[in-house]
Amino acid sequence: MFIVQGNWKPSRTSMQTLNLIFFALPHVFMPLLRRELEQFVNLWNHHKLHTEQNRTPLQLFITELTDTESQSSLSSDDVR
Repeated sequence: MFIVQGNWKPSRTSMQTLNLIFFALPHVFMPLLRRELEQFVNLWNHHKLHTEQNRTPLQLFITELTDTESQSSLSSDDVR
């Protein structure tokens, strides 16, 4: 952390250092952040919901998807 005292003026070297830091931060932390977010999503999608008979959000999604797919195939059969 930088503490600015008095009338500090940035030098060319300090500005180059700050530019390097701001350039490097996304490249260093984005893979870490991406990994943490992927882990969170994975845990969230596989946690059990007591209000849904202990099914996971992923199970609910797949069930809804297959139900919708079977309904649409039934309605397309009716058109023929």
